[in-house]
Formats: sequence, structure tokens, C-alpha cells
Amino acid sequence: MSVFTDRRYRRRGAATALVRTMIRAARERGVARVALPASRMGRGIYARLGFEPTSEMRLVLRGRRSPRARRG
Repeated sequence: MSVFTDRRYRRRGAATALVRTMIRAARERGVARVALPASRMGRGIYARLGFEPTSEMRLVLRGRRSPRARRG
């Protein structure tokens, strides 16, 4: 599945809100890690929310956590 924000609605926080909702839902379901491919434009959003770049963007929800992930 691919997700993108229409140009008319960028820079308003919609993508960040959507990713935060996904992270919260994953934690509630006991998901340990989230990994996803990210576009060049999307990488900043994921990085700000605690994802660490690999060949894909990855967020560990259980175990070792990034300091940034604690804010989300």
C-alpha cells in the first residue's frame, strides 16, 4: 500500500498525524517493530517520529527505543 499527501494539503501535519495514529495502533496490538519503504519526501516525517533509516525506515516499538520515539 502506498500513501501520500496531496500537494494542496502538505505541510499541515496530516501525514504526521496519520503516522502517529499508526504507531499508537501498532503498540496497542503488541507489534514489536514497524518497517516501511519511504520516499525522499517522507523520510523526514518518519525520522522525526523515531524511525531509524536502514534500507527501509524502521521503528522498534518494544525493547530498545529511540529517544525521539518517546515523544510520539
